Amino acid sequence: MHPAPPPAPPARPRAFTLIELLTVIAIIGVLAGILIPVVGKVRESARVAQGVSNLRQIGAAVHLYAAQNRDLLPYGTEYNEGGAAVTDWALRLSAGYIASGLRADYGGGVQRHPIFTDPLARITNPAGTLHFSAHPRLFPRSDQPATNPPMRIGQLRRPAELVMVMDAGQDPANGNSLARAINVPGINTVYNPASSTLDDPVAITANNNSDTTFGAGSIRYRLRNDSAAKLLFADGHVAIFARGEIRNRHIQAE
Repeated sequence: MHPAPPPAPPARPRAFTLIELLTVIAIIGVLAGILIPVVGKVRESARVAQGVSNLRQIGAAVHLYAAQNRDLLPYGTEYNEGGAAVTDWALRLSAGYIASGLRADYGGGVQRHPIFTDPLARITNPAGTLHFSAHPRLFPRSDQPATNPPMRIGQLRRPAELVMVMDAGQDPANGNSLARAINVPGINTVYNPASSTLDDPVAITANNNSDTTFGAGSIRYRLRNDSAAKLLFADGHVAIFARGEIRNRHIQAE
């Protein structure tokens, strides 16, 4: 009889070669390069959708206010007899037409509802509580009844064309936009259907389209790499316009 051969030594697990490891790392890098931008776009799309939803709710609150106040639009800023600003349109709508339990004036801390903020707002410290500005002729000051009287929704002949509230820049001191978009070029011009400049684009400057004290009262193009802005129109619909698409007819009220 022949003796049994000795058992074969256990096979050592095969290790990855350097080339295989580098190949795996390269594949992971390619996948990351594809997925990271996609995730970023999905995140921005969600923020845009939330901002659009906020503006639609603001539009509903404005129309509710008008229905309960003889068709009048709210004042953009309200002043007391001493000439001090005491509240604005966003506070007024927050307290009486969107939620209960909020103050309707500047006393005791500003309590605007969260729908007046934009998830795409750039300044986050301080974040502010108002990232949209209202049309200054549609939402006038309460202390200028002779030059800028309150307006009624019913007197707006082009509600689907006229911007009522817009994305606005933020003041770095407090993170807020101005209540009224007083720095948009041409926004105080009265609409004239015979004007030859109605289809001219609204001017955009570095000062207007910025998060600065001046830009806080102007349109802020903060979507799609600073190339588009969200707009709430007087009929309640919301649209996104690219730079150069906002025309004088969109901002000039009757």
